[in-house]
Amino acid sequence: MTAQEAGGQQSGALRNDRRIAHFDFEERKRNPNSMPEHWFAIGREAKTSNPNFGRYALHQDLTSRAGHPRYGVVRFDTRHQISGAHSFHVGLNGDATGAFLEVGAVSAVGGSDYQVGAMVRTTRLATARARLVAYFVDRDGRRIPESEVVTEGIRTDGAWRAVGVKLLGDHPGAAWIGIEIRLTQRGFDPNDPLGVEQVVLDEIDGGAWFDDISVWQLPRLVVRTQSDVNVIRAPQRPRLSLEVSDQSGQALKATVTLYDHRLDAVSRIEQRVGAGAPPKWKWTPPLDRFGWYLVELEVSASNGDAGDHLVARRLRSLLWLGPGKPLAEHDRLRFSIGAEDVPSRELVLIPQLLGATGLDDVALSAWSRDLELDHVDERQSTLDDVLHRLAMARRRATLSFFPLPSELARRLDLGVEDAYSLFAKPVEQWRSYLLPVTMRHGQRVRNWQIGPVTDDQGFFDGALARTADQAIATLRQMTPNPRMVLPWQINQSRRPQAADDALFLLSVTDAVQPEQFAAYLEPWTESPPVDLIVHLQTRPAEAMSQNRRITDLALRMLYAWEGEAGALRIDRPWSIAAGRRVELLPDSLLGVFTNLAHLLAGRRVIARLALGDGLECMILDGPAGGLLAAWSRSAQVDDRTVALYLGKNPMAVDIWGNRSDLEQQDGRHVLRLGPAPMFVEAIDPELALFRSAFRIEPPYIESKQVPHQRTITLYNPWPRTISGYMMINEPAHWSIQPQRTFFSIASGQTKTVPMSLRFNASEVAGRKQLRARFDFVAIESYDIEASAPMEVGLPDVGFEANLALARQPSGVVDARVTAVVTNKSELPLTMKAFAILRGHPRQIKPVTGLEPGQSVVRTFRFEDVGSSLANSRIRVGLRELSGPAMLNRILDGR
Repeated sequence: MTAQEAGGQQSGALRNDRRIAHFDFEERKRNPNSMPEHWFAIGREAKTSNPNFGRYALHQDLTSRAGHPRYGVVRFDTRHQISGAHSFHVGLNGDATGAFLEVGAVSAVGGSDYQVGAMVRTTRLATARARLVAYFVDRDGRRIPESEVVTEGIRTDGAWRAVGVKLLGDHPGAAWIGIEIRLTQRGFDPNDPLGVEQVVLDEIDGGAWFDDISVWQLPRLVVRTQSDVNVIRAPQRPRLSLEVSDQSGQALKATVTLYDHRLDAVSRIEQRVGAGAPPKWKWTPPLDRFGWYLVELEVSASNGDAGDHLVARRLRSLLWLGPGKPLAEHDRLRFSIGAEDVPSRELVLIPQLLGATGLDDVALSAWSRDLELDHVDERQSTLDDVLHRLAMARRRATLSFFPLPSELARRLDLGVEDAYSLFAKPVEQWRSYLLPVTMRHGQRVRNWQIGPVTDDQGFFDGALARTADQAIATLRQMTPNPRMVLPWQINQSRRPQAADDALFLLSVTDAVQPEQFAAYLEPWTESPPVDLIVHLQTRPAEAMSQNRRITDLALRMLYAWEGEAGALRIDRPWSIAAGRRVELLPDSLLGVFTNLAHLLAGRRVIARLALGDGLECMILDGPAGGLLAAWSRSAQVDDRTVALYLGKNPMAVDIWGNRSDLEQQDGRHVLRLGPAPMFVEAIDPELALFRSAFRIEPPYIESKQVPHQRTITLYNPWPRTISGYMMINEPAHWSIQPQRTFFSIASGQTKTVPMSLRFNASEVAGRKQLRARFDFVAIESYDIEASAPMEVGLPDVGFEANLALARQPSGVVDARVTAVVTNKSELPLTMKAFAILRGHPRQIKPVTGLEPGQSVVRTFRFEDVGSSLANSRIRVGLRELSGPAMLNRILDGR
């Protein structure tokens, strides 16, 4: 579940005992008018006998609202309904149309939340959309603007759909509930590339039907932590402040449950509320692991013998981090949070978020979409405060020219994302918007980003260097030492003519696999290298499971770090909590990014360590000490186990920062590896490098019954000469000469040891490990094992085999083996294919004169194999007619 999903309150199955208003529009017997009782058309004079109607500001505003012509349809309708015989219809005839509920029709009680729901049906809508709107109204009949909630645009194409909005009881002045139903046209879009040239056509047909509009009174639920950003760092523990305020007087039960990132419940309490019970309480959950948690508050009421029914539910997320230490100084600005285009209420919390996570770099917008010159001081005052707080904490901010103020974009006929084109305009046309930013912040901000992070306009700008130089020249008139940040896509080639001293912001979509990062980054890191920020686009939870999202980000960070990315950035890993109090709800990815930043800072990937097929391991070292990062490429849930000695006191660390001692078996440390990377700190980095350098050359061995001459490579990473013995002990059934070898290697030097390897005719082809035991002295005495990957096969022959079992009518089971042979060489191939099963005659079929590039299928059949397969496996393969080459595969039917 994402932070966005954790931000709101939901209600259970809404029951009539909490419904305070219902409009089913079945009143025609007593109401001969075309409009339902208490409802009035927007933009028209109200026909009412109520002398006080016009004194309310809300009525005055809505009845005089422009853009709602009199000829729009607003009336009862009998053609479509979800229940009964009538519904409320609003129809298009050019421009917008809608209706509103009069002030006083539905009362509000302070401290209560409300759910407003309706059934909606639309037809023949192209770009127009229906909407349900609700808000609180004060005692003077004025709308409370900050309470307003609106559904997304609704288009159902003839089907009925339930829609609803939630009003939160955070507004003490609320006296009534206001409701509007709207049918609005598509308007002018300031983000449209056509700008003022776009053509916007009104629809003159189509409509919407609303039925069964209801209002339910719900308990007011509050879930808060001690932090406005809901990020808590040890030694503090998460403390929850909870509230269930219900004005109905009903006895209720509150259940608070904490779920971890896998959505497994880890802690739960129950509390009696309502009917005079205390509405507020506090709880410190007994958590024993750092991580991201989802808090669920469910309120239920008794339904007699039928059990409890859910009344309301609220979700919140929190992030509990381990004890923090500052990021390594030379890497502290290499982990950045993107916070562009955030409203001011979020912006003011950014310094607190960075303080809680220990991150030191952020990208902010220089302007806001709604910035107007007449009110520029208000926005700049907020930005002043944020940048001052960041500077006092020695944190760095990049200012982005995204978005452009809509007012400026309209004036210059630009889109709000079109910063490149802005700098091509004469600065006199927009200096008045730029000066308040540069005059106040030019001394403390060096990096200035041109456009949104996903912008690709720079790549297609044939005069990129000139555009960037022009931007620099413009900024230098107002700031001392500006540097341009140029958004770029990682799949776009490097432009050698790009501006000098530019910082490239490479955006990586989720289509780029982590393993591909090195290839994509190589052109940017080769001579002459350029400064980079790698922007990691993340996938929403609805597109990927929570575990996969977490693992995906961790792997992207590791591979980007290995590829020498200059810095890493993710965008807005939080959402906003609904309600009057502004809170940030952290996404689980914020925790992953923060913890990996603290693990990677002060370290570099210096080598890879071979642990076995399907396993990956990076060795990192630097001022922060040695570190292993290891994982399994397999998507299987079961962990892979590896045992090896890693040093005196290595410590396992997961992606949430939880530390634990490593299990030991026979003096070796046990790693249990799954898809998510695990980390091991305090390793012996020289020992890890010694292991990573151990290899056999060449690693591919032809499957022939002859001696194979190879060399073993050893490297000494210690600052002194090492001496000792190497004993090759696997594959155990191979003949290896010499099996035991003495070595002495000077510091920083490499030694090669010649070897002769031979195996028997039944050796199975495929990947294998050459394992050796080392007993030597370096800084200390070591008795360790190391392994090197190798592969047995025939390079010029492709061979695949599969097994199928078939039960005959008699009940016996037959086995059918299908083998596909492909000639990969440049000469005709002649071999014999065979299949062997204990207790059955050996089967042989020739493969004669197979031309280069061709394939042939050979089939073998074994009858009544039930007892045979229970105790043995089928060996299938190829053999030269007169030569040493032989290729074996094993098929297991058990």
